[in-house]
Amino acid sequence: MKTRGRTITSKILKYAIFTVTMSVIFTLLSGTINAQWNNNTLVNLQVSSLPTADMQTAPTSDGKTWVAFYHQNGSNYDMRAQLLDANGFKLLGTDGVLVSNQTSGSATYVFNICVDASNNLIIADQDIRSGPMNAVVYKISEAGAQLWNSTGIVLGGGLSPYPAVLSNGEVAVVWNETVSNTLNIQKITTSGTLAWTIGIPILVGSTGTTRGQVIGNTAGQFTVVFQKRGVGISTTLYSQMFDNSGNALYTALQICNLTTSGARYYSLIAEVDTTYFGYYASSGSRFNSYLQRINPGGTIPWGINGSNFNTSTGGSDSYQMTTYINMAPGSNYVWSVCTFSNPSQTTYGVYIQKFLKTTGARQFTDGAKVVYGISSNTDQQIGNLALTTDTPMIISYDVTGKIYATRLDASGNFIWPGNRVEISSTTSLSKMRYGFSPDGPNRCAGIWTENRNSTTLGYAQGISIGGLIGVKVATQGNV
Repeated sequence: MKTRGRTITSKILKYAIFTVTMSVIFTLLSGTINAQWNNNTLVNLQVSSLPTADMQTAPTSDGKTWVAFYHQNGSNYDMRAQLLDANGFKLLGTDGVLVSNQTSGSATYVFNICVDASNNLIIADQDIRSGPMNAVVYKISEAGAQLWNSTGIVLGGGLSPYPAVLSNGEVAVVWNETVSNTLNIQKITTSGTLAWTIGIPILVGSTGTTRGQVIGNTAGQFTVVFQKRGVGISTTLYSQMFDNSGNALYTALQICNLTTSGARYYSLIAEVDTTYFGYYASSGSRFNSYLQRINPGGTIPWGINGSNFNTSTGGSDSYQMTTYINMAPGSNYVWSVCTFSNPSQTTYGVYIQKFLKTTGARQFTDGAKVVYGISSNTDQQIGNLALTTDTPMIISYDVTGKIYATRLDASGNFIWPGNRVEISSTTSLSKMRYGFSPDGPNRCAGIWTENRNSTTLGYAQGISIGGLIGVKVATQGNV
């Protein structure tokens, strides 16, 4: 009886192990079958099969990634939207949904997007439906439905609209109004109507402004960081905060006395009513990177320009260029990543810095921390700076055009074996329009455009926070 008991127990144990093992295998296989991310980084996932021009990406709060893109459709540029889930499924069909085929003209202009609390996509672009350029805003649901007027909400004549969702669900938009050659602000109510009869102009004295970026604060308030026009594309940075009725809460505040570019946006985040702005500017013949803090009362506690990314600013020191910032909710720190170059801008590298949000104190010495040194490999950071448990993930490309993902720990050290993982292995120098954002709780997605076979398309690749492109399951004896 004793021996038989052992035999029965052994069989039960083997069956239990087999059941658990098969459960694990089926779970893994199920995940593999459902996942659409391509394990072949020479192929990747096509966002759409349609020719693609400019493209913008933004994450949702439920683990998806919105992609808005211009489709070059003959002589027109149609606006389309695609939604990817954490497994890489395209949720809006092979080619996404058509947002607008209004007459665009023969070239694309800057457009911007954001996502509201219900994960609807807000797209702000421009078209020439009535002759001159008009700034227009659309709202698209996760099911691909137009939630406002199917032809959009027209703000007025102008270019480069930049939207932000406010704490009360409304949307504030700042754009370059063409007649006055300065920025205007308009607000769209939750029902999809214009809140004000005319837009509110933003001026510095009597001087016009450009390249406005808006971000929501509390109680329906919002902050606009913008550029005062100078000579050519040379500009100077300013900030102004507004209440929900569009009243300025302080006069236009200069936050930088260096020269910025009216041809580019910079990196903007907010925590409650405090705004942080990451940028680079020219001083003489060189570029330097900074993080500026803007308090809700209209003060800059870190002084004009803010806190240096790197304090080496001599004529022969490395240039500090394209900069992105991010901050985890409740964190004491603001992260910043920056592309560095030699003074002749022929070799590049990537550096990381971490700032104490209260004082702007640099945590990685005055020289910042090297991720990839300046070399002929020309590593350059692209897309946004993503955070997972308050540690950074970035993507970069090198001299071959390959794209890599890198994850760092809280001290700026590499986490993954081998330091980085290829997410695009094609050696094409045609890649552009990069994006990088969280895609699900344990994954990020890199997105870009690329011309592989005489047509420029949008591509995407997911990568887990563990550095995995996909899940591979091996079985024994074909079981």
